[in-house]
Amino acid sequence: MIMSSGNSPTWWRRKLGRRVRAMREGAGLTLEAAAAALDFSSSKLARLEAGVQGIDVHWVRSMMDLYDQRDDELVEMARRSKQKGWWHKHGFNDQGYVGLETEAVLVHCFYAALVPGLLQTDEYARAVFKGSHVRRSEEWINSQVTVRAHRQRRLHDAAKPLRLNAVTTDSALRQCIGDAHVLRRQMQRLLELAALPSVEFRILPAAAGMHDGLNGPFTMLHFAEPEDGAVVYAEHALGAIHTDKPSEVHACRVKFEHLRTIALSPADSTAVVGEVMNAL
Repeated sequence: MIMSSGNSPTWWRRKLGRRVRAMREGAGLTLEAAAAALDFSSSKLARLEAGVQGIDVHWVRSMMDLYDQRDDELVEMARRSKQKGWWHKHGFNDQGYVGLETEAVLVHCFYAALVPGLLQTDEYARAVFKGSHVRRSEEWINSQVTVRAHRQRRLHDAAKPLRLNAVTTDSALRQCIGDAHVLRRQMQRLLELAALPSVEFRILPAAAGMHDGLNGPFTMLHFAEPEDGAVVYAEHALGAIHTDKPSEVHACRVKFEHLRTIALSPADSTAVVGEVMNAL
């Protein structure tokens, strides 16, 4: 019987990808040999097995024929992986970050210049989007804010809350995003969310000096099932990437734990937030 932690097509793609990779390896075929027999490029088959690209029903059946294995569950998985996630109606595609976060149970994130997205108020988020040099329509901004608010609800889920460990810098709190009212409300939101049992919020003070976090923000997503591993998501000047390569995930895990260690305690961090709010 197929079991799922949710209805995310991203979850189904990753699960299906692992299963067909195991089938290929069980059949003793290399990635290159299997790709040639399936009339795929090696890079395409690698994307399918990594869950980055969806596998349709016809491809699944071709794989079962080639690997000489029968597993009817894979056909159902392929169908579910093609369904649209709740975020799709807001203009977000199924290959992006939101689908992965929807299935995560724990998020580690570091932001050097902004308050982390899962902790932002609507007003703060709007100010961030409107401050970009890229002109965005009001409709686009509204969709972004709506999806962000939907994601944040999981922090309050009484049964299965999304756990969040967030580290940001002291300077990020003092960055002029919007007006004083926007910043004051944002500081209040930080205090409210930091009080949740599902949230650990820490501030990295300027006194920490040079540290690896200055290289840029990153997020690590952890999932309920051990076989799902973890995924690292990192934004850069031209967009964003995500990877589940064990070596890269390990490097980011070590980096995050270091930043968390040199940051202030949760109590001292909320005290700083209060000071910033009172100064506005």
